[in-house]
Amino acid sequence: MKRVRWRKRLLAAMCAMMCLLGLSVQAFASIRNVSYADAAAELKRYFPLLEGTTDTCVLNVSFENSSVANLEEAKEAWKMVMGEWLNDPEYTVLFAMQTSPVTVYACKTSNFSGWSGSGSSRSANFSGDFYEFSFYTSRDTGGIFPLNRFVHSSNGGQVSSFVSPNTVWYKSAVALASRSDCPGAVGIYQDINTIVVRDDIRADEPEPPSSSSEPGDPLPPLPSEPDEPWTPAGPPDFGEVDSEYLPYDSSVFESLMWYLRDVIGSAGRVILLIVFLLTVVPLIRAALKHALGKNDDHGGGLI
Repeated sequence: MKRVRWRKRLLAAMCAMMCLLGLSVQAFASIRNVSYADAAAELKRYFPLLEGTTDTCVLNVSFENSSVANLEEAKEAWKMVMGEWLNDPEYTVLFAMQTSPVTVYACKTSNFSGWSGSGSSRSANFSGDFYEFSFYTSRDTGGIFPLNRFVHSSNGGQVSSFVSPNTVWYKSAVALASRSDCPGAVGIYQDINTIVVRDDIRADEPEPPSSSSEPGDPLPPLPSEPDEPWTPAGPPDFGEVDSEYLPYDSSVFESLMWYLRDVIGSAGRVILLIVFLLTVVPLIRAALKHALGKNDDHGGGLI
């Protein structure tokens, strides 16, 4: 009977390990590692390597040359996404690196609502605020891609073809691709660790300070410089004083106060040391007597 129970326990443990391994393999299988070095030349034109690096790409975008209708809203949204959202784990910013036009999606991570589509292409759906920026990648732009399309929806949106053999993403998509319910393998560039985003949006310049004077009020004239340079006259000369009431010298009083402070401070430290010794020494003395067996107190009454 004992041997049967041991075999049952071993079989149950092996089943549990197999189930755990199966779940782990499913999670890791959702990511398809892709090498940037093996990517097509067209992709490397969209995301060229930063000079002197092998794992940092550059994305050059332009808003000034864009013709979208809601350009000012797009600029403010882009500054928010690239500033506050980009490195915040509560938000998801996705860079589709093998599509034309280049597309950037931004939304709140917790607003994921499920998958849609069929076949080899599946899309990720999000609720709440959803942003989509698409940049025109024509060769005549000189490597700086103008904004071609901007979408902001407060009712959610869709990351198109998130699971697709033809789409490869930056590593910020790993969290979404690692979901246990991800319907397929998601391509991630394994050898790109950083994307440097460059745009032509100017920082807000501070407004010049307004004058406190009303228009027309004359400003007070500046003081004129004296004809001769001013020199200090030095301490006042009281002359010879026969009275016992001499002029007050503050330095003498200040020196006396510093001396008293040092003396009082030293005396206070001495008093604290005496109190400490009077309190601790008897305890140490009683403990030593107890340890040597000279006090017959049976473990108590050390003082």
